[in-house]
Amino acid sequence: MNGSKGQRKRRKALRELSGTAHERELTKALLGLEEKFQKWRSGSISSFQLTDIIHEFHNGTNRDIWKRYSYQKPNMSVPAAIASGILKEEEVPPQILEEMKESIRFFRGGIEDES
Repeated sequence: MNGSKGQRKRRKALRELSGTAHERELTKALLGLEEKFQKWRSGSISSFQLTDIIHEFHNGTNRDIWKRYSYQKPNMSVPAAIASGILKEEEVPPQILEEMKESIRFFRGGIEDES
């Protein structure tokens, strides 16, 4: 994507992809929290326990996800999301995917090292 118009289009696409990844990661985390609400509704855990879980979620998981997408620029959060499977390669414009090939490989290596 050459020229300033192409760069603006690229940045917009990256912001949108980053937003999609953020939404998906948060949704996945909230599904885990929903399970705790179900336990509360069934009486398996108390209101006090649930509020502690919500507090931990807010200060832990939610904050980590927020920082990942707020502090990292999309040119880093997008390849990381692709490497972890949050975004599929086919969702990314081919030229952007090609430009990120090395970054994706880097993040995939880091993920494999952690296993």
